Amino acid sequence: MLKKYLISVLWILVFQFFSGKGFSQQIFLKEKVRFSYSSFSGQTIQEHIQWLESEKGLTISYSSSSINYQKPVLLKEGIYSIEDFLFALLSEFDISLTFKPPDKILIIPSESTKKEIKYQLSGYIKDNLSKEVLIGAVIESQPGGYFAFSNNSGYYILLLPEGEHEIEVNYLGYKVLTTKVKVFANDEKNFFLEFHNELPAVTISQEKISKERINYWNFGDQIDAFKSKEFKSLLGESDPINNVRVMPGVQSGGEGQSGLFVRGGGADQNLILMEGVPLYEASHTVGIASLFIEESIREASLIKNGFPARYGGRLSAVMDVHLKEGNTTKHERIFSVGIPGAKFHANGPIWKNKTTYNFSARTSWINYYINKFLVKYTNYDNITLDYRDIVGKITHRFSENHKISLSVYTGGDRLALQKTYTRDTTNYQFNSFDQNRLTWSNTLASAQWYYTPSKKWSFYGLAGFLSYKHRARSSYTFLTETPGTVRKDELDIFSYADILTGNVKFSADYFISGKHTLKFGTEFIHHEFNPVVKQSTIILQGEEANILDKDSVIYANEFNLFVEDHYRINQSLSIYAGVHFNSFHPDRRSYYSIQPRFNLVWKPVKNLVSSVAVTKMTQNIHLLVNLGIGLPSDLWVPSTDKVRPQEAWQYSLSNSYTIDKFHFIQLNGFYKNFEGLLEFQSPVDLFYFFINDSDIVPVYNTSRDWERNIFEGSGYARGLEFLFQRKNKKINGWFSATWSKSERSFPDIDNGNPFPFKYDRTWDVNTGLSFTFSPSFSAALNFVYGTGNAFSLATEEYSTILGTSIINSGSRNNRRLPDFHQMSLNLNYSRTILKNGILNIHFNVYNVYNRLNAYFIYIYRNPDTKESFARKVSILPITPSLYFSVSF
Repeated sequence: MLKKYLISVLWILVFQFFSGKGFSQQIFLKEKVRFSYSSFSGQTIQEHIQWLESEKGLTISYSSSSINYQKPVLLKEGIYSIEDFLFALLSEFDISLTFKPPDKILIIPSESTKKEIKYQLSGYIKDNLSKEVLIGAVIESQPGGYFAFSNNSGYYILLLPEGEHEIEVNYLGYKVLTTKVKVFANDEKNFFLEFHNELPAVTISQEKISKERINYWNFGDQIDAFKSKEFKSLLGESDPINNVRVMPGVQSGGEGQSGLFVRGGGADQNLILMEGVPLYEASHTVGIASLFIEESIREASLIKNGFPARYGGRLSAVMDVHLKEGNTTKHERIFSVGIPGAKFHANGPIWKNKTTYNFSARTSWINYYINKFLVKYTNYDNITLDYRDIVGKITHRFSENHKISLSVYTGGDRLALQKTYTRDTTNYQFNSFDQNRLTWSNTLASAQWYYTPSKKWSFYGLAGFLSYKHRARSSYTFLTETPGTVRKDELDIFSYADILTGNVKFSADYFISGKHTLKFGTEFIHHEFNPVVKQSTIILQGEEANILDKDSVIYANEFNLFVEDHYRINQSLSIYAGVHFNSFHPDRRSYYSIQPRFNLVWKPVKNLVSSVAVTKMTQNIHLLVNLGIGLPSDLWVPSTDKVRPQEAWQYSLSNSYTIDKFHFIQLNGFYKNFEGLLEFQSPVDLFYFFINDSDIVPVYNTSRDWERNIFEGSGYARGLEFLFQRKNKKINGWFSATWSKSERSFPDIDNGNPFPFKYDRTWDVNTGLSFTFSPSFSAALNFVYGTGNAFSLATEEYSTILGTSIINSGSRNNRRLPDFHQMSLNLNYSRTILKNGILNIHFNVYNVYNRLNAYFIYIYRNPDTKESFARKVSILPITPSLYFSVSF
């Protein structure tokens, strides 16, 4: 009986083994199947599975929420087991297979696969009227906080899990777009934003603050620089150069001065690009306005730390300006007239939805009244000043993802100053006649190509040209009369600079995944510099072109190669890393530079963003700055075999906190060290020759004398920046403050002791309020305070062994101008006129009360008493400005 029972149990176990799940699964999954595309025309994973089901008469079960079954695949033809066929088909996913008798197979994704599977939502972000693409718009989903940014082509890729998402699209100056999107597979969707006329103040932002203006491709700190009506220049112009001065760490050289000084750097250390072409001069004389016409600009951004690797050639900041392409469906025209001058802008379709144009022109007429306006504020007898700008762009779209554009710009300035001075005493009479002339011009052309062939690749090409001409001439005649003697001295000073630049650039964006993007490219730049400085002891006759040396041209070729890698580790942590390689080849010398870039962005809590950035920048061109009277004007020169490039390392820490929907706060710190800085030598001041009754000895006799009249040194800058902003309400406000220190050190100046940079400003404060009373009327009040600039003032006098007297400042930049502050008021009114026209009136009062730092500083020595003293004269009075513009 026991024997029969044991035999029965054994037979049951054997039967279970051979007919049970484990054995039957092995047998079934090992069955062979011949696969060939000659008998199968499908492409997706799902179509391959359906083919297998029909071939073997089985059912395959899977979850479309975990695996993208719409993804195209290509398998190798041949004989597979069912198991091998499915694993090959789903090789990108971590899965297991389970057989359910009699004919069912379950595809089971692992937990990691369930978490990682996402679909791509991609497309373009555009203006809803003009259909122009919007660069740097942010698209974010809720819940989950997934986000992406539009690149230079306006293209975005957003990685989302399956399901319904609330999508929010943000772009400064446009109404926030909120919509719901269902995602069950890879999909394409374009978003169109509506322009918002009630613009907030200038906005600064960091990555992942979705309500702010952010730019994935420019990463780091990024400021939208032109979409704000609250800030005006001296004569009421609205432009990006003037607008960014309200931000911490960014300042002007002083009232009535052009240029930007960012985090202790000089005006020449900013890379300013128009349509991808670098500019050497971006502001009109005395800071009246920048050369950018407000109505023609689509995008203008400033980066002051965390520089992307694609940028190079300057040390302190990058301003990237793009022009509008033009409305694709209708024509738009704006005519403006005001105290400074007149402007005209037009854009629209040449070939509807295919080819568009954008054209703007501006001219000034301040030359007709500037003499009467400034006569009591200056010592000049006659002032001539005017400027002009013309800019245009044509864009042709082959398709939505393929376009080319051609942009041109021409413009410049003309300034002339004349002054007569007389000093008459009993035994001494001194007369001087000064004539100063300055002209400069830019001529620019840029051809750009954009192509996005697939969801993975986006290409960009550029060919650019720039011709920059600078002419400065100062002529001095001095007549000295004493009893029995009459002496006449003359000095003619020329500063001449012609620069030709041609650049060709190519870059590519590769979207590895929704978390990982790679950007790389190369650029070739050809330079031709012709810097000339000369002095003559007689007033030369004839045109400057015939007087100056044309054989001093310096040719240089420059090569750039860059790689950028942006990786979003998770929703709280992103890493930007890159490297920029530069080689610069002037006459008889080559310089090489490897510039690493690193930026870590961390969001520890919902509204707080912190970033740490380390960057190295190299600059191959230099601006030699005028130190005072009798010296040449500012002069652009390249690195040569005697002058090496400048270098700078910057270390920065930024913390941004969004308090609520309307309030934003930011605290930054930075440290920069500079190498290879240049300074003009300080030859004896022009008036030294008259004080000591000696002959004038020219310092600059040949075209390359500037090379032997410069010093090379180093410097550093450090500072703290604070910004508070209230926005998106009828009453907006901002407060920015910067504490900083910037010093220079040159072995041959002041025995190598550090001295303050000319534009070192301990405190720089900008605050203001803007009021939106109605959709048609707004006002803004802006207050500026700053520590006075440093300058050198003679503090001692001593006699030489030759019996002559020399006055000496003791140390460079040993005195400061008084602290300055000024307030400006701006009023804006608009209303509809006729049928489709809009009338805009802008009234601006610059310097509501007269407390400025714009001074002429000169030193006078009484020949009788031997007393020397300095005198300062304020040059900028209360300045009202009025602009009328009509849009139609």
